Amino acid sequence: CQRDVHNAFTFCVQCRPTFKAFPARSAGGCRAARPRFYVYLNITYYIIISDGSPRARRPGIRMGPDRLEQWPRFNCNNVHLRSMKQILRGFSHERGVHSDTTALRDVFAAAGHRFPEPLFFGIGEGLGFFYWNGRNLSRPIIGGRCGNLELDRRACAALGAGLAIRESSSPKRAQETMLAMLDAGRPVMVHADAYYLKYLRRGTHYGAHCVVVAGADRDKGVAYLADCSRDGLIEVPLEDLAEARASRHKPFPPQNRWFEIDVPERVTADRGAILNAIGMNATEMLNSTIRNVGIGGIYYFANCVRAWDATYGAKALGPICREACVHIEGDGTGGGCFRNLYADFLAYAARATGAGELAEVADGYRRVGAMWSQLAKMMGEVACGCTALSEVSDQALAIAEKEHELQVSLMTAANLCCRRR
Repeated sequence: CQRDVHNAFTFCVQCRPTFKAFPARSAGGCRAARPRFYVYLNITYYIIISDGSPRARRPGIRMGPDRLEQWPRFNCNNVHLRSMKQILRGFSHERGVHSDTTALRDVFAAAGHRFPEPLFFGIGEGLGFFYWNGRNLSRPIIGGRCGNLELDRRACAALGAGLAIRESSSPKRAQETMLAMLDAGRPVMVHADAYYLKYLRRGTHYGAHCVVVAGADRDKGVAYLADCSRDGLIEVPLEDLAEARASRHKPFPPQNRWFEIDVPERVTADRGAILNAIGMNATEMLNSTIRNVGIGGIYYFANCVRAWDATYGAKALGPICREACVHIEGDGTGGGCFRNLYADFLAYAARATGAGELAEVADGYRRVGAMWSQLAKMMGEVACGCTALSEVSDQALAIAEKEHELQVSLMTAANLCCRRR
């Protein structure tokens, strides 16, 4: 890079800098013929102009702009821009479907391994169902994926990546660790309460929302997040992010949780890993020992929903149905209670493994996803009296029967035994 030193310093003068010139020294202590200048700016960055000579070890003279005419030309081999704003080089992000799978996709892509998002959901055995209606809950909770943190553990294990899930009772320590990982060039996958992430505009707490921190600006006090709901990076104050990570609200309080993922140089999603994940997921769906989980959980939900008006009262029925509708069809599910996302994985798996049976099941799961979407629409009409709870129950029973059939087909296609180990 050929630069005129006076022009370079003129740019700096406009930024009100402080100049310090350190004459380089040779091995014998004599002044080198071509000195190096350090220019420190009193703004968010500084410029170092270097001629490649050894770093000066001794303090030098102070030099103002009026004395720069003594050095009319300068061969600048290296110009380094250093900023308090730090975004990981090469990190890219696009809108995704689910927060966990989008975050995993971004972390693996940052390490040089690009896979489609549905692969992480499927190979992590993410498909599931649970219906929680415990006595300590004011309203029931419906979910269409496996348990919290299980998807991340399974996906990393299947792809050969190391995973350590850390938590801290200290928000300050969690933030310092996050910034240290960024300084080391690693994206930081964290859990945060979506209620405190203002750009999401959520009115309810959910502490297992996953984002990737891809940069920070310490001067401005902001972090740059990759979120499944947006393209590109989002600027969020560090204080807001710390509050979201330290939230104690249920469900799933984040507890300042972060994920340390060690992605190996070589990552492959081979035929065996894909079929194994499909078989294990089918085993879990079909053979759950808990009545409100898996295929049995869908049957249990279909029976319970008939009595919601008697269980929770007519006044609470409207909000409960609207919230259940969000859990089934809302952002982060891909629509159809995660069934559309799993159908995309099965279509990918059919191409990757050459198993044509998986493509047929993928089409079946798209139809099941449409059935779940219809059920969510029906639940939204319960409050106005357009749909009865008995109709919702009948729809849930039809879904349970269809999913039972599809899971048996997946078990057969994967050619695995019914025992997990």
